[in-house]
Amino acid sequence: MPSAKEPYRLEGRTALIAGPTNELSRKIAATFTAAGARVAQALIGLPVSAEMKAAVEAAEILVLQTVWDDGSNLAAADDSASYQSLSHQLVELPRTLIASAAPAMRRRHWGRVVFVAIGEVAAPAVIAARSAQSALMQAEARCLAGDGITLNMVTSPCWHDAPNGERMAAIAAAVLYFASDESAFLTGQTLHLRA
Repeated sequence: MPSAKEPYRLEGRTALIAGPTNELSRKIAATFTAAGARVAQALIGLPVSAEMKAAVEAAEILVLQTVWDDGSNLAAADDSASYQSLSHQLVELPRTLIASAAPAMRRRHWGRVVFVAIGEVAAPAVIAARSAQSALMQAEARCLAGDGITLNMVTSPCWHDAPNGERMAAIAAAVLYFASDESAFLTGQTLHLRA
């Protein structure tokens, strides 16, 4: 009798972690690699180069990471320039990357997009940009659900109040869950990890 498949496996899947290369992205990459995925990391900006566009198109799993280790410089920001800058990073870039990844994911009838939003800053510009990012995720999730593509989000406060290793392991585990077959029934959802 065949043995049951081990849960949360990504054998043969190709994942791209788009965002800063830092301790968290390395933890997510290590977690994905241990689950059997081929993983690449890239800091991608607009306009997206042809090389980066090809990497995005090849990804079956696209992780969109936005992390603030220190929001003190943003806490005082409450102007249209700050919002435009944040909107560019949190909304325009993810929308462009999803548009690049979606056609190939549709052809495969399988794809995962996971937003990773770390850090809480109580500034109006930040709150507005994060809300727009969440709305983008939910809108794209509705549009792509019929094609076997899910879009979900993992959020967490900054990790300065807990051991880095413990918090980052929890974030990586949540991202792995949303990237796996076990979460195929979930889309447009946000998982808030406790402080």
